[in-house]
Amino acid sequence: VLYFRINLYSRMLQNIDYIKWFIPLLTALTVILFFMQVSYWLRNVQLFADMGRDTLYFCGNEMPINACTKAVLRLCFDFKIPTPLSGLLYAAILLFVQHRWIVPVQTKVMKKFQKSIELFFQKWRRCNDDGMDRSEN
Repeated sequence: VLYFRINLYSRMLQNIDYIKWFIPLLTALTVILFFMQVSYWLRNVQLFADMGRDTLYFCGNEMPINACTKAVLRLCFDFKIPTPLSGLLYAAILLFVQHRWIVPVQTKVMKKFQKSIELFFQKWRRCNDDGMDRSEN
């Protein structure tokens, strides 16, 4: 119904003037409830659970991955996203690629970076503690 831009609620309730303000709200609630039901049906799919945990990485990587992917695809052929369905499929493929290859590498890099930062601050604290001990004597 939303894909074909047909609003059934406005056609059903077009003769009732005092309820016309309710039509956009009813449409939004219907879409929200539909997606809640679909997510309930898919709640046991492990891939979606893992991808849900990785959403913070996805948000941070969205623009660079999209730009790099489009650049690589344009080298091979004329790349366009003509329909909303193809855009949705492209986004799903990008999410899967990020989940499988980019997020694991990024996680390893971030853990190494975190360890080096922790070591830096431990050494910095020791230097400051040693300096305070010397100034007290």
